[in-house]
Amino acid sequence: MPGLGGLLEQTEQAMTIFEYLMVMVSIILGLSITQVLRGLSKIARSPQRSVAVTLYGVFLFALHVQTWWALWDLSDVPEWNFVLFLLLISIPSVLFATSELLFPMATTAETDWNAHYDSVRKWFLSVLAIWTILALLETRIFLGTPIMHPYRIVQLSILSLIIAGIFLPARRTQNWIAGSILFLLIAGQLVFRLLPGLA
Repeated sequence: MPGLGGLLEQTEQAMTIFEYLMVMVSIILGLSITQVLRGLSKIARSPQRSVAVTLYGVFLFALHVQTWWALWDLSDVPEWNFVLFLLLISIPSVLFATSELLFPMATTAETDWNAHYDSVRKWFLSVLAIWTILALLETRIFLGTPIMHPYRIVQLSILSLIIAGIFLPARRTQNWIAGSILFLLIAGQLVFRLLPGLA
């Protein structure tokens, strides 16, 4: 039976660089999705709900799940360095920023969620736009995904709606944009992750 030193050596050999780097990614994503779930719980108990915040909360939850699943694609990256590591953790870090903007710790079930959203809308959507651009860049840099890949239509459509949301403050428009972004994410994942040959 191997001693503790032998077990540690076997564990170290079994852990790849990618798995080691994913520890940090996992921590950030875990904190971020906790923030989203806590925020959705507050909204569920709130007498002053916001359609846009609720839809974006569901969107962020789905985006966290999709991001976690998609990051496994990077397990085939042959070599890692510190710059690539920084690029890797930029995705969950920006997701955490969006989660904190939409559902800050200081909010409660009594928060006026429409007023809160109006106060953070430009920042929230701007950071979400940065996340979308990073996702475009990372699939190109890490995976060599072609610029003209069909999924780019989904990504660019979401980015266009996010940018429109920055400049169109009307509540009904914001609700429509949030719902459309959520629909595009789910539809895109159903098509490009489930149908063979398109992922």
